Amino acid sequence: MRVRTEDGRTSEETIPANEIREWISNGPFVITIGNAGGVSLELNGRSIPRLGASGAVITRLVLPSDNQ
Repeated sequence: MRVRTEDGRTSEETIPANEIREWISNGPFVITIGNAGGVSLELNGRSIPRLGASGAVITRLVLPSDNQ
């Protein structure tokens, strides 16, 4: 998983099952996910629906989206 924050900081790592990561930003996040079916996301305490099947790759997810 790769997460880029609005200030340009990037974090990239393989996150083990049942591990939790938290990123903080005043602006949007740009996220790349290598296994969409294996990831659960929350934004500001609200769950985001599953993004894809096991093994599906998400190359540019922007949270929050421009229309939120």
